[in-house]
Amino acid sequence: MNRSILYSLATSALVLSSLSFSACTDTASGEVEEPGQTRCSEPVAVDHDPDPEVVEVHLRASAATWDPGTGELTGLAYNDCVPGPLIMADLGNTLRVIFDNELEVSTTVHWHGLRLPNEMDGTPVVQDPVQPGERFIYEFELVDAGLYWYHPHVDVDLQVEQGLHGALWIRDPATPEVDTSILVIDDVLLGDDGQIAPRTEGMMANMGRNGNVLLANGKTNAELPIAPNDWKLLALV
Repeated sequence: MNRSILYSLATSALVLSSLSFSACTDTASGEVEEPGQTRCSEPVAVDHDPDPEVVEVHLRASAATWDPGTGELTGLAYNDCVPGPLIMADLGNTLRVIFDNELEVSTTVHWHGLRLPNEMDGTPVVQDPVQPGERFIYEFELVDAGLYWYHPHVDVDLQVEQGLHGALWIRDPATPEVDTSILVIDDVLLGDDGQIAPRTEGMMANMGRNGNVLLANGKTNAELPIAPNDWKLLALV
């Protein structure tokens, strides 16, 4: 079977296993809580630059505790959010990310799948890791629309597993607007103590692990309300 079909089937199974859908009506405020964001103060990254052609967001990596629905985990987070805040920008914008490393270890931010200058890619091959207490400014033009994700490229298997990952949505103004929900799908391997399992030699060799808990937007029991007779596009990363 075609690999892309296999990936699609596996992705669909993961989403359906960790996400439930429910009909809803408008709340008094008109707001609907997105899944997995109950403890996140900034689910969508704030643009701090008034220039409509520039999106400037502030990203901070730090130790954090978060609860996917199995109990509180000790891990890492961007802006205290797991997954990290959704970064939204338009095709052709300049994205500026002011990144602060508040971890006790070095890290970077890699922009997975994006075409950008080498020095902005966030891999140690082309960028010196950002040391604890240091700041690095990523800045580049967004030349491709689509849904991407960002994550460290230092101790990738460990730092991503502990919570350092998020979505980047580059919208094309020329396409029709559709009611869209971004779903960051993931699995996490918990040990007998209910905490994130430590790294093993086999995990490092495979640059990852097979988790025993399935997540959608950081939650095992995420719910996505959809109003009766409405359509919603689910964008998966």
